[in-house]
Order: sequence, then structure tokens, then C-alpha cells
Amino acid sequence: MLASMQSKGNPDAPLNMLWLGLWCFLLALGWLLPNHFPPWPNFHSDLWVALLLLVAGAAVVFKSGSVDWHWPALLVLALMGVPFLQFAAGLLPFAGQAWMPAAYLLGFLTALMIGAQWERQASGQAINGLFLAIGAAAIGSVGIQLHQWLIAPCLTIWVLPSFAGRPHANFGQ
Repeated sequence: MLASMQSKGNPDAPLNMLWLGLWCFLLALGWLLPNHFPPWPNFHSDLWVALLLLVAGAAVVFKSGSVDWHWPALLVLALMGVPFLQFAAGLLPFAGQAWMPAAYLLGFLTALMIGAQWERQASGQAINGLFLAIGAAAIGSVGIQLHQWLIAPCLTIWVLPSFAGRPHANFGQ
């Protein structure tokens, strides 16, 4: 499967087969991290995936030298200002309620721009890598659910405890 993900003979592909496989595995870990504790239950997963997006973005920009703007990216860029306008108008009582949505929109903007450039450089490599990461996370999730179901003593630091006998893997929902 990884061999088909390597863009066939394209030296401009942002990631070669080895780095793409490693990136996919690390991206899958973002869904499997066990840390889901208040006050920010998804902080570790979000930060992990954001860092991996920045690594992929750096590889894409390094290979291409630039990233082109397109209209969906410009729309998201414009929407990034809306939370700050709401804060300035008094609709949001705290500044954190403005910068958090703006930070998520910045991540979305980065994903849009890097994804579009990655597709131009190596058609299909990014989506195949994403689906490989989803598949790896699904397989890992089933393993974690089996661990929770059987109440196995090993890996306890890496697995959230199941509540009411219902295994849920590490999805802290």
C-alpha cells in the first residue's frame, strides 16, 4: 500500500515513502493519545496533530518554494477576524473566546493551503496518507478496545479506563 502512495517517479513529492509512512503513523497517534482531562480534554491530540500539520507543511513549502492562495483559503482568512470583531463588539466576554476559534481557523487555513499545494505536487499522496493514518488509528483503536474489554493489566498508562463496562478506545467523548 505504501508503494502506491509514493507518487510514481515524482521527485517533487513532499514526502518519500519512508517519511510518509512515519508521518501517517504519528498522525494516527493523534487519535489514540490517552490524555483527555479537564480543563482541555482534547489539547494533547489537537497539539499533536497541529505539529504534524506544520511538519508536513514545512516539507511541502521546502519542496515547492511557495504556496499559492486560492479563494477558499481567502474566505477562511477573512473568517479568522470574525471572533475578534465579536469580542470588540462585546458579544464575547473573554479574549480567549476570540483567539481559540481564530487558532482553529488558522489550522484549517494551513490545512487548506498545504493540502492544495501537496495535491499539485504529488496528486493523491496526501489523501492516501490520510487514509492510511485513519486505517492505522482504527486498527489501534480496536486493539485498545480489546484491552479495555478484557481488563488486561498491561498498557494501563496508555489506555483510558472504560466506564460501565463499555470499551471506547481512547476517544475521550
